[in-house]
Amino acid sequence: MTDYNYNVNPQQPQQNPYGATAPNTGKSDKRVLGMWGLWLGIGSIVIGPFLFGLLSVAAIVLGAIAISKESRSKGLGIWGIVLGAVGFIWMLLFWFVVVPLLIFAGLWMFVDTIPSYSYYTTF
Repeated sequence: MTDYNYNVNPQQPQQNPYGATAPNTGKSDKRVLGMWGLWLGIGSIVIGPFLFGLLSVAAIVLGAIAISKESRSKGLGIWGIVLGAVGFIWMLLFWFVVVPLLIFAGLWMFVDTIPSYSYYTTF
């Protein structure tokens, strides 16, 4: 009968049969922060103007942390930063361009309804 033990000494620790393990670089293999940055970036475009840019700032911060701390979420972190910046610009445009134009247009509708009294009116 053949012994299939292949001279394995049980007192010695087993080595990795696939080669050496990767050194610990401090980066995680998770994608949690990158995914949160991406979803907050999307949310900053959709509902961001009503939250005064809080989602945009959170998306940019989480995207930057994801790039530095999570090795697998570099693309998600970049997209979180980009969408957060676009959401912040959209928030500024919304409050300083769109809302004043809507207010001006709403007030302009009532200009013709105000009666004008002039001294030169003929009866």
